[in-house]
Amino acid sequence: SHELPSPIARMGLSAEMIGNGLALPKQRGIAGEPGDAEAARLAEVNFTVLWQELDHMDKLIGDTLLTSRLEMQDPGELRGVVDLSGLCANAAGRHDTAFRQAGVRFMRGVEGGILVMGDETLLTQVLSNLLDNAAKYASGSEPKVRLRLFRETGHTVLTVENTYSASLPEDALEHLFDPYFRYNQQVGSGVGLGLAIVKKIVILHGGNVTVSNTGTGVLFRLSFPLPAQ
Repeated sequence: SHELPSPIARMGLSAEMIGNGLALPKQRGIAGEPGDAEAARLAEVNFTVLWQELDHMDKLIGDTLLTSRLEMQDPGELRGVVDLSGLCANAAGRHDTAFRQAGVRFMRGVEGGILVMGDETLLTQVLSNLLDNAAKYASGSEPKVRLRLFRETGHTVLTVENTYSASLPEDALEHLFDPYFRYNQQVGSGVGLGLAIVKKIVILHGGNVTVSNTGTGVLFRLSFPLPAQ
């Protein structure tokens, strides 16, 4: 499976060269023969589809490899001290543009100085997956996403909430963390592993994750044990 990214990368390079070739006549102002314009238009449409499929394959392979690695991960190795407040602030900053482009109001309330034991890279993946998911599915008359991080008795709690035009059915909520499950697939795109990866990482860190309807949207709630003092 580790060999799979190499041919995908080579295909991506070839696709990029095809794209450059398609753009060259326009750049040079070459008119061409009658019918060439329609042929070029169809080529560009198919090139766009090809690039989207390559991107989909790349994400699928990457998420599948990460899922396999998490299955073999020893929780005892996740003993680094991680500044979760800092990770939340950084993740929020990286996603600001995506939320603005999607017309989503992004709010955050991050309590400072919260530390957890674990792996910084994996916890960054959790934040990215949750915020990407929220940006994709936030809907309603005024789409909103809210990120919160705070302390509770003996625990750190992280929540990501997004508005949604209707409550999710209970049977959908039960399966949101299942690998390859995608509710309402016509909305957005993805490979259906993002939330499954979130759950695996949270459990590896000794925490738990739940999802619920709020009446105006969907709330993901993660809880991690605080480090021993």
